[in-house]
Amino acid sequence: MSRWQQRLPFYYGWLIIGVAFVTMAIAVTARTSFSLFLPPLIEEFGWERGLAAGAFSFGFLVSAVLGPIVGASPS
Repeated sequence: MSRWQQRLPFYYGWLIIGVAFVTMAIAVTARTSFSLFLPPLIEEFGWERGLAAGAFSFGFLVSAVLGPIVGASPS
């Protein structure tokens, strides 16, 4: 056991879970808040609703396709 693990008053795995939870909470909030920003985005830049929503959907698709590839561990 390393020195910092001995000095923590709790199991360090809970720290990892806490950091992962906060990271996921921020990421999911950022992804789902797009619907709140869509009307001001369209108004500011003069884009069509379908174009802006299509670009966002394309980003979701790219993320879904590349997620397993990027997250795969080398064998």
